[in-house]
This record gives sequence, C-alpha cells and structure tokens, in this order.
Amino acid sequence: MDRLDGYFKLFINGAPLGVIDGKLFALLSEQDQRQAEVWQIVPDERTGRNAVIIRASDGLSGWVVPKPGERRQIEIAPLISTKSLPPVFPANQVFFAKPLVMDTLGAFAVRSAADDQLVGRRFIENRSLLPKEVVSDTDDEHAFVVAVPVDEAE
Repeated sequence: MDRLDGYFKLFINGAPLGVIDGKLFALLSEQDQRQAEVWQIVPDERTGRNAVIIRASDGLSGWVVPKPGERRQIEIAPLISTKSLPPVFPANQVFFAKPLVMDTLGAFAVRSAADDQLVGRRFIENRSLLPKEVVSDTDDEHAFVVAVPVDEAE
C-alpha cells in the first residue's frame, strides 16, 4: 500500500489511535482499545503528493496541529475548508503520509504540512498502560504510523 485513501485503523508502536477529550491518543490497555477510532483518510492532491486529511468517524472533525512549530498533542477538532472544489484546508489540518519501505506493511511516516514535524508518541514515556499522547514534533526519530484498511461500516 503506497497511498492512503479510505477507511483505516491507525496504530503507533502497535497501539491503536483514538480520541479522548478531543485529543489524539495511542490506546494501550485492552479496555481503552475498544475506543479505537476508524479514520477516514482523504488525499489532498491540491497540497501535494502524499498529502492527506485525516477525518474522525463523525466526518466533520479530524487531526489538527494546534500550534505549528511546538511539540503539542494532536487535537481532534472541526475541519475548516473553503467551499471550492476541491476544498482547500489550512496547513495545520493537512499531513504528509510518506510510505516507508520496511517489513511492516502499511507503514507511513506522517508529518504535519504546517511545520514538517514528525507525528508520533514521545520517545520517553512512563510504562503504565494509560493512554499515551500523540504529538507533532515527536522526539522519536523512528516514529511511524501503520494503517490497516477496514470497511466503512466497522
């Protein structure tokens, strides 16, 4: 898979991604993993190759970098665009998902279009099973997202 377009479960370090209080988390515990989101990924060809918008299951909100250039947790907020066809999105709502050539099928390096910062978990975290923040400008230089295709209905 070299391009993201459709519905996916997304994983970082083997943990599915979900939304808690309007923010993006990697869900580690079995109980929390039931809250994993199915994400709709839509190419944004107007911005460039590998550019995507990542929508939450409600279709109205999605990944947003709250303060480009700072290490901040990705927020799930209403997506804003122009009414043109195709729509134009602000850079802090657009991400570049570059396919990686590795043993893990569906692996992508995800960077914010607003500041080219890598998206991932913090390199040093506590070892609890509490949900872990997903941030822009991660300090884990090997961070990547795995996208597993799912049916829209899941």
